[in-house]
Amino acid sequence: MILKDILTGEQIDMLKSDLSDNDLFTLFLMNEEEKHNFFRNFRSTWLAKYDEYLTRFNYLYEESLKYKDSDKVKYIGYCDRTHSVFLDMDRCMNFVRIYDILLDFI
Repeated sequence: MILKDILTGEQIDMLKSDLSDNDLFTLFLMNEEEKHNFFRNFRSTWLAKYDEYLTRFNYLYEESLKYKDSDKVKYIGYCDRTHSVFLDMDRCMNFVRIYDILLDFI
């Protein structure tokens, strides 16, 4: 399997940032089942992070609604924080997609 055939350049860069040199060396020595478990664990970690961000996102969104009509400064502050958490959630899902692709090709 050639990585550039199944992942985009951006996805490969993200994967490089997520895996240490030690992880890459260890992957080289693993059999198919061990690789599958390895990538499934990384995927699970990113899904757990996504769930944490989703909880925070929902909280911030609900709080923002309290100020929508009464305090525009607070409302915009909550909107900015909600947007930032959304970007974190999107990053998590991008990693989950990368690991899904890798799991499909093991």
